[in-house]
Amino acid sequence: MYRLLGIMLLLAASPVMAQSTTSTANSAADLSQNPPSSTPPGLPSPSQAQIPPLQHVSAAPTNPLGPTSVIAPPAFEPPVDELGPNDIGLETADSAQMDNDGITTVNGNVSLRYRTYTLYCDNATINTDTGIGALTGNVRLRSDDGKVVVNSLAKNSKLTLNLRSGVYDVIGGSAVIAPSDLPSLTGLALPIRLYGGDIEDTPRFIDARDTSVTTCDFASPHYFFKARSTIIIPGKRLIARDVTLYRRHHKVITIPYLLFPLDNRYARQGITPQVGYDQEEGYFAKFAVPYVLAASAVGILRLDLMSQAGVGTGLTQSFTTGGGRKGNGAQSNGNAPTIGPTISTAGQSYATGTSGLTSGNGGQVQIYHVNDSSAGLNTTTGSLTDNQLLFHNVRLSVDTQFQNDSYQSSLGQSNAISGLFTVSRAVRGASTTLNTNVQQSDYGDGTSRTITSSFDESNALSSITNMDLKLNLSQFGTPGIGDAAGTYQQTLATNLDITSHPKGYQLELLTNTFNASASGSSGLISGGVQRLPEINVQSVPSTTDRLLPQLLPALSKYILDIGYFKETLDNAEDMRMQLGLDLGNNQHQAKAVTTSFSGSFLQSLYSNNTAQYILQNQMGATYSFQKHSSFGADYSYLRPYGYTPFLFDESGSYNNVNVNLNLQPTNRFEATFSSGFDIGADHEIDGVPGTPWIDINGQVQYRIDKRLLNVLTGSYDPNRGMLFNVADTTRVTLPWGLAFNSALNYVPQSARFSNVNGDLVVPWITDKREQAGYTIRALAGYDGLTDQITYKGLEVTRSWHDWELSGIYQSNDQNLAPGSSFYLNFRLKAFPGYEPFGVGQFGQGLDTGIGQVY
Repeated sequence: MYRLLGIMLLLAASPVMAQSTTSTANSAADLSQNPPSSTPPGLPSPSQAQIPPLQHVSAAPTNPLGPTSVIAPPAFEPPVDELGPNDIGLETADSAQMDNDGITTVNGNVSLRYRTYTLYCDNATINTDTGIGALTGNVRLRSDDGKVVVNSLAKNSKLTLNLRSGVYDVIGGSAVIAPSDLPSLTGLALPIRLYGGDIEDTPRFIDARDTSVTTCDFASPHYFFKARSTIIIPGKRLIARDVTLYRRHHKVITIPYLLFPLDNRYARQGITPQVGYDQEEGYFAKFAVPYVLAASAVGILRLDLMSQAGVGTGLTQSFTTGGGRKGNGAQSNGNAPTIGPTISTAGQSYATGTSGLTSGNGGQVQIYHVNDSSAGLNTTTGSLTDNQLLFHNVRLSVDTQFQNDSYQSSLGQSNAISGLFTVSRAVRGASTTLNTNVQQSDYGDGTSRTITSSFDESNALSSITNMDLKLNLSQFGTPGIGDAAGTYQQTLATNLDITSHPKGYQLELLTNTFNASASGSSGLISGGVQRLPEINVQSVPSTTDRLLPQLLPALSKYILDIGYFKETLDNAEDMRMQLGLDLGNNQHQAKAVTTSFSGSFLQSLYSNNTAQYILQNQMGATYSFQKHSSFGADYSYLRPYGYTPFLFDESGSYNNVNVNLNLQPTNRFEATFSSGFDIGADHEIDGVPGTPWIDINGQVQYRIDKRLLNVLTGSYDPNRGMLFNVADTTRVTLPWGLAFNSALNYVPQSARFSNVNGDLVVPWITDKREQAGYTIRALAGYDGLTDQITYKGLEVTRSWHDWELSGIYQSNDQNLAPGSSFYLNFRLKAFPGYEPFGVGQFGQGLDTGIGQVY
């Protein structure tokens, strides 16, 4: 049953019921006591006659007031509960009526609440039996964060809403997909806007017919694509068919289809070719042409023309297969559907039309070939990924890759292949996973092969007990070289972990074994710690009675551990029993002072008549002043006493005092200093003086609004009286887009700058009308120790409101293949695109050393 709030009302002390088809307006006294709520800008304002939100009652199949009764608005009374996921609530309207068929009609300045959205229109009809609502005239749909998802001022605009699925269909309106509605790696800078035609928004995709698509938010868009059909799968792709590009309402070109990726998987795929030059490939032009076999089968054809590396051809093809659970586009696949653009779940694949969506069955095939004339290699690389739901929650995943004649091999002919196969099944309370990974390679000296398999079974034996079983098998073989024989290794590791949580305690049984064999030059392989078995019992803090409740804090817990261990690294084998007390991490605050303390005692007894105990303690206090400033000091102690036969039981030791000071008298200035004293290092050892003082580290940060920020850091060694590691970071942002970043690293011992890095942005010509113009960006790095410029780059960009053309030059002497490169980059700013500036020839970033500066 789909309920309508505010239709059946609990009337106030003297309710008024009218038998006409037109409701009476509120009196002046009612309005003075219950003023209408404010309306967001750009949305229709309610009239003076309002129906405020009233008590929440279910819509009945018949109307007890009669088929044409109209309810006059009473005094305000809040709803008794929240809207359900399939409920719609009436906030304001001029009139409302309900008939015996469960159909409610509201007219005039209508405002409705549905899930996290507010809907505005001139008229609305809600059928509580079918769960369908029809809104007409000046339709708006706004989310709680203020975003207008649907917007249409047309009198004939219409929105049809399915209350059960969240699917809506709007005619003559517009829909907006904001960058926040998509994954962060999309690179979308501006919202996607659809205008006119028929737009259907489901929880999984948007289907628009005879609409215009743009990212320009001007009243008269600088550009738009008019398409017969547009499919948008948020987080995946936008597909348009029979597309005409308009620039300032002038037709430019018509193409059969257009594809924009809305994720980062096709980061190097743009609507225009990549043109440029670099040391490895020479002059190049790289084309990536998308094609659409179906909405669920999108591919990219690649053609790379390179003066030095030859001709490269490639194919990327995604696919969605049948099988699994299917829906009708309105289904939520196990999640509560939401209205408006939504983010698709990772691993899901979607189709359009009556087939709807499948439950994540599909994958991708990639293959690329290049006859590298410069290296004399015929290189082919490829990959296949596939994810299939087979039967009864059993899922198969495949990820394979292959390559021949790798440029990374100095031996010429080579080949490599790898495959990861995963079978998994998850049901309530249990999950099973089987992985097999096969890798084989031959770089001219024989075949190497590695096979690893793992089995993982997790099961809830009861409401308080869980079992986890893991088996890991690995095999590794390498070819012989010369007279040396090849090697073969095989290992099997078994782990069983049973955990139970009876009231007040945690019980754990752990068993793990490790078996290995090897032949050839490597000898026997061994490693790890075997538990044969180990039983651990711990009390749960604050839930059990403490032995000494007056002396121990509430977070204390007791530990008992008994086990037989075999450490294969040093061939140690013994039984061990541990008794321990952990006081927990305790904190107390009294006005401006916060104190904390923790501590533990752990006694280990071994069957070879040895023993060890470990004491650990930490206590500290922090004094806060000037609202954001503080001074703190803490003492830390850890020391083992006795002997242990196991390496994994060995513990380090420390005994030191640390202090820190944080000064922040204003939001523009902040300084932090820290140091300490190591009590255990205050004496001479073998003629070497002690170094008890811990380095004094300091950082001073100063900002002037958001335009200037300077951060100075440094370290001083009191033991040697030496200053080292001085660094300064500056960021300047001025009006008109001018910005400068610099990072300096100074070495006082050599009186030289070890690194100098800079990044400068200069707006050359600014077009304020289009928020665009010409921009010059430069970056460079200098190594003062070698007296070399490590990298440099220059980018000149002509920017329009929506388009961008860049000429890019950069040189990096620290690359695997050092040299210079040049690119021409033309792209639509709002959509993801390949950004070549500031990256090396193999994609690594040109680190300016500046880091994150706020």
